Amino acid sequence: MLRHIFANLNKGGSLLSPQEQRNGIYVCSFYEMLQTFNRNNVAWRKIWGREDAKERDLETLLRFCALRRFVNVRRDARNFEFTISGYNGSYSELLDNFSEEAMTFADNVIKGYEESLISFLSLFQVNKRQSSKVALLESFYIIYEKLGVRKTVTPEIYNAILNNSDYISYARQGTVKWKSMNERWKTVYEIWSGTD
Repeated sequence: MLRHIFANLNKGGSLLSPQEQRNGIYVCSFYEMLQTFNRNNVAWRKIWGREDAKERDLETLLRFCALRRFVNVRRDARNFEFTISGYNGSYSELLDNFSEEAMTFADNVIKGYEESLISFLSLFQVNKRQSSKVALLESFYIIYEKLGVRKTVTPEIYNAILNNSDYISYARQGTVKWKSMNERWKTVYEIWSGTD
């Protein structure tokens, strides 16, 4: 409801992006950490490049954190499947729901998210021209968090995934479709975990 009010108030001036609106609505310690991280983390700035005027870089970090919270892995003897609690095909709704929860996060929980991001980004040896694909960064983060892969992300691994026919096919089917996300994440896992 707050978001709708904020959006209506916003109609008179230059339109704010969904993340800029979230920044105005969800004022809390978690958001302070994320905004500081976005501005100051050297590894993140190297991967993303300059700060984004519409806060797409901050939204990507928020997306990582929301997926860390809501993604689960179901395993059986031969296979695994990812699930996202409360996901209805809308990243915006998922990020809003996570942001609402983040308003009540204790300091140790916020620190856990920050440490996860720091550790994850330290694995990257790619430059910003190679790493501007949000869906691929998201895929790496899910595999890092949920399946425990801790291998260095080299330009060779990054490009092997981007040029993989399965990955390309699932990426073309849409980055927010549940089946495409699941298969894309599995493809990244197979390539990243299979490298030496």
